[in-house]
Amino acid sequence: MEFCNDEIKPAVYTLSSRATPQLDYRIRIRLKKILIIELVSVFEHYFKNMTAYYVDKNKVDLSILFEDDRITFKLSELDSILHDTARTKGDIIVSSLKFDGLNKVKSIVSKLLDIDFFKYLYEENTGNKYKMMVKGPPIDINYKNLYEAFELRHQVVHELKSVPYNYTKIVGLWDNVMNMFDIANTIFMIPSLLKEYRQLYGSYQNI
Repeated sequence: MEFCNDEIKPAVYTLSSRATPQLDYRIRIRLKKILIIELVSVFEHYFKNMTAYYVDKNKVDLSILFEDDRITFKLSELDSILHDTARTKGDIIVSSLKFDGLNKVKSIVSKLLDIDFFKYLYEENTGNKYKMMVKGPPIDINYKNLYEAFELRHQVVHELKSVPYNYTKIVGLWDNVMNMFDIANTIFMIPSLLKEYRQLYGSYQNI
C-alpha cells in the first residue's frame, strides 16, 4: 500500500527511540497520536472503498445491507438514479453505510460477502503470517487491541487524550491492519474464491 510506505512506515521509524534517540519527547507524543488517528482513518477508508469496488464489480443483493430496503430512497429506484449522476452504484451505497467501528465493518463486509469475515482474516493470517511493518517475527491479529485502539482514537480526537501505547504496541497494531488489508484483497478482488473460503470459515447466514 503506497500510503503506508510513503507516510506510515517513516513515522513508525521516527517513533522508535533506537532509530532516533535524540528526538524531542514532545514529537514522540504527537507522532503516537497521529499514528492512532491514521490507523482508524485508513482502516475505515480501505473497507469503504473496497465495499464500493465489490458492489460495482459484482452482482450483489443490496437488500442484505439495509434492513428495510431503503437508504434515502428505495433500492428499486437506484438504477434510475444512476442515470442522473456520475457516481457509481458502489459510491452511492457506501455513502449510506457507516464504517466507523470494527463491529460495523465486520457486519457490513460479512453480509456483503456472506462469510464470517473476521474469522477468515484471523485464520488466513495465522496460516500465512509475515510482518508488514518492520523486520521481525510475524504477529497474530489481535482484535482486542484493535477494539481498544478504535476507542482510544475517539478519546484522542474528542477528549485530547494522550496515547499510552509504546512503540511495540503501535507497530503491532499497524502490522495487524496491513495484514488484514492484504488478506482481504484476496476475496474482494477474486470473488471466485469466496465459495471455497465459505466452506472453510462459515457463511455469514449461519453465524
